[in-house]
Amino acid sequence: MGTEGLEARDALAAALEALGCSLAEEPRYGDQHPDLVVSTPNGTTVALEVKAAAHLDPASVQRLVRTGPERDSVTVFVADRISEAARASLADEGLSWFDRRGHLRLIAPGVFIDAETAPVERFTETKADGIKGRAGMAYAVASLLSPQEGPTIRGVARGGGLSAPSVSVAAASLRRAALVDDGGRPLLPDLFWAVAEQWKPTFVPLGGNLTSTLAGQADRLGVFGDPADPGWSLTGTVGAYAWGAPLVAASDLPPEFYVPDSRTLALARRVFGDSTPGQHSCSIAIAPTPAACEPRSNLPGATAVEFGQFLFTRPLFVALELANDPARGREILADWTPEDGSRVW
Repeated sequence: MGTEGLEARDALAAALEALGCSLAEEPRYGDQHPDLVVSTPNGTTVALEVKAAAHLDPASVQRLVRTGPERDSVTVFVADRISEAARASLADEGLSWFDRRGHLRLIAPGVFIDAETAPVERFTETKADGIKGRAGMAYAVASLLSPQEGPTIRGVARGGGLSAPSVSVAAASLRRAALVDDGGRPLLPDLFWAVAEQWKPTFVPLGGNLTSTLAGQADRLGVFGDPADPGWSLTGTVGAYAWGAPLVAASDLPPEFYVPDSRTLALARRVFGDSTPGQHSCSIAIAPTPAACEPRSNLPGATAVEFGQFLFTRPLFVALELANDPARGREILADWTPEDGSRVW
């Protein structure tokens, strides 16, 4: 057993002991030498074989299942990250797994453990995969926006002003991290929450009066215009409310907008002047990825009247903000499916 396997075995052993199980000092089971022999609190003894991986998705689960040991022992798949889809595949096969982020599922004759555990990190250095740089964020977002088909490398590069090779490298990193499948389709909800971890826009509070200032400066600032073009995109609590999220937005709540670039941000600060929270007319932030500002959505009917001519960012980007709300964000997301059905969390 190599270093990766030994670390996986030791991580699983620590999790089992924390749950009240005991481990044999010399793992023997009949004439076999399994990786671990564990006795559960109810007295059942089980031999375990450990299969280690960095990340697991449904395809890798099937590959591992085909090469599993033909023994009386129980195979436990141990990985740094096991996607929700991979967990479902393992459950369908009746297999056991340990996600080192903090969840153990062990199924054996007379044994069923499905429990949260303390996270167990590796001791050795590993190459980090996942969302890397602008290209990684652009590809991840494009995948979430087209969950059935997956994005194309050239399409993401063109939309984000990126080189195709950089997007290709970013896509490969996401595949290795078990966040997208081989076709670029998102593994949900893992990809959404991975993007949310890096979705950190910095909002700048602006002064002045929003209505009167925009009356003479809207075109110069790029606030309205064609929804297909980049521009100010309403987001935040007001945006979530407008898209039908189950929350309350006060009528005088200053709106939040994404803007497409630093030039727009700088111009808005000169026109409106800076302010402080509680005294501001609105807040703006450079969009973490261009797709949050292009295209924009024009809400129909009564909703459009309520919010004037403002154009909105798409529901995905509102949801990413809610995901970072420590108060009620996750609760709101759990109860919200946008009318267009674009729920990826």
